[in-house]
Formats: sequence, C-alpha cells, structure tokens
Amino acid sequence: MPDAVADAGAAQLVANPFAAWLMLIEELALPPGAWLAQSAASSALGRLVIQLARLRGIRTINLVRRREQIATVRSWGGDEVICTVDDDAVDRIRAITGGAGVAAALDAVGGATGTELAKVLGQGGVMLVHGVLDGRSISVHPGWLLSKGAALRGFWLRHWFARTTPARWWPWRRTCLR
Repeated sequence: MPDAVADAGAAQLVANPFAAWLMLIEELALPPGAWLAQSAASSALGRLVIQLARLRGIRTINLVRRREQIATVRSWGGDEVICTVDDDAVDRIRAITGGAGVAAALDAVGGATGTELAKVLGQGGVMLVHGVLDGRSISVHPGWLLSKGAALRGFWLRHWFARTTPARWWPWRRTCLR
C-alpha cells in the first residue's frame, strides 16, 4: 500500500476482501442455493460477503442493528435483511428457511446476536465467529449443536496465514491487488 493510504483504509482494501473470500469460499464452501446468515451485515466486510455470495448463488440473511441500514444492505444485493431491534431474528430466520435453518453463519458481534445465529444453524450447519463487537459471550446450549451436528469455529485471518504456506496465498494476492 502507498504511504498515503491509512492503515484503516488499507485493511478495507486488503484484509476484508481476503477474509470474505476465505470464510465464504474456502472455510464454508457453501453450494449455490444455500442460506448464509451474517451479523454486522452493513459493515465493509458484510458488503463483500453479500456481493461474493450473490456471485456464487448463495442466499444471504443479513442482520443489522438500525432500520436505516436495511435499504442499504438490500441495495448491495442482500436477499433478506433483519433489523434486530425490531424483529425476532430467530423467528424470522426460521420462517425464511422454512424451519430448516441456515447452512452457515458468520458472526462478528457475539453476545445475544451470536447466540441467535447459533440457534438457527441447520443440520450440519457451521458458524464462523470472526469478531466480538458486543464484547459479551455467545451462549450455546450443547443440545443445539448435538441435535443438528452443527459446529461453531473461530476464524481469524492471522491464524489462517500462520497455518498456510506463502506459496498458497501469494499468487492470490498478486492477482487480486493489481
């Protein structure tokens, strides 16, 4: 990155696209038509996830905290948008998915929002936790995971790089940052 680009701006241009790709395509490997739910959907990363999911035929359920974010997230291509202040996210997600739950979830918030996402995982569903914006713990009853064969995993880009060889990620970096 040029010195004129602040670190925060550089992170938006480099880390977020890479993290969105890795979580959605490599870690979750969802097929077209699958439902993905995500918290913090109005964030820069949330926008990238929506756009990438749309390109891959993955349907998104996007959680936001403010009503005014709904139209913005829809304009980015979000299939469904739920304002957690106004709606019961668990009931809405179950209705949207016909009771089946989501194939996967991405949680950047934690706390009650993360708990709600864990509750709506479908059979074999996986939730990647990649942030703790709320600062509080996710409460997960073991029965939610056991009855569905579901899983919660942490995802941190730094750990991905630590376990991946430069030969694997370097060509991707050169191609995407031209």
